[in-house]
Amino acid sequence: MKPAIIAKVRGLTVVLLLLLAVSVAPVAACEPGTPCGSNNGTDVTENPVVGDPVQVELSGAAKNVVTEKALQSSDVKKLQTQLKEKGYSANGSKAYTFDVSLKDGTVVKVQAATFQYSSSDGKELDINYVENLNSGESFVVLSAGASCLTCIVRLIASGGACLTFCVAGGVFTGGVGCIACLGLLSAWTACPCYHCACESFGQACDLAAMCTW
Repeated sequence: MKPAIIAKVRGLTVVLLLLLAVSVAPVAACEPGTPCGSNNGTDVTENPVVGDPVQVELSGAAKNVVTEKALQSSDVKKLQTQLKEKGYSANGSKAYTFDVSLKDGTVVKVQAATFQYSSSDGKELDINYVENLNSGESFVVLSAGASCLTCIVRLIASGGACLTFCVAGGVFTGGVGCIACLGLLSAWTACPCYHCACESFGQACDLAAMCTW
């Protein structure tokens, strides 16, 4: 069963979401073959990143440091308990560091731990703990598919834009407000999130199909 979340949104927030969805409608209707998060091939916002992030998969003591820190998170513990109650079994873990060079000369350092779970019928879910070491900000996200980790890393490295729209109760929601917000970002950030929403919930698959990475 795919993760599900009921988000309670009230008053002004509803209005803001609706206005946001309307404002990005031309983006969502991009022509086939053009990058998602772009308008006729031009990014809605400039890509803040210089080059590709430097990703390193950790092992040994370095991996243990990151995973142990993640395991101290109450959100990670909560999601682990929920998955076990639903019959999921732990299926290993991975840890990474990412160096993201921004155009203003800043190098954002991000570390992540992914705890993999699988059900008896072969369904797989990941608990992703991602931390921006520059700001100290961290997020824990339950998702399906490797693109979700890439999505969260890029969002948190570029300032956390759309995280409040896309992550609720520890789950990547892939809802209307999330997709609308992503439409305002550069393709570098939005594309892996479209793939994440498609893999996790069947949302934004048309946008994911038009993405170029």
